[in-house]
Amino acid sequence: MFKDRNYFNQTLSTRVQAEEFLVKLYKADDFFHPDDAPSQIITKEGDEYVPLFTLDECLLLNDRMDEVHSLILDPCEFMLIYWGEL
Repeated sequence: MFKDRNYFNQTLSTRVQAEEFLVKLYKADDFFHPDDAPSQIITKEGDEYVPLFTLDECLLLNDRMDEVHSLILDPCEFMLIYWGEL
């Protein structure tokens, strides 16, 4: 199934952009723990498990998550607050 993930291409340079990026990941059902490697994230399609992201998407996500970590001290805490868990 094709998902529009063009936002993976957008460089993050502010905290607000980093927060919006994390929320977009969540709303698109693409969210994963910010400390995990995107290439290790799998999903179930039918009876098999497959990578959630393509190799190209993983490369972009590595860059975006590096930016997220440079802009938000604790991205996990931010998401817990967003979800109302803190």
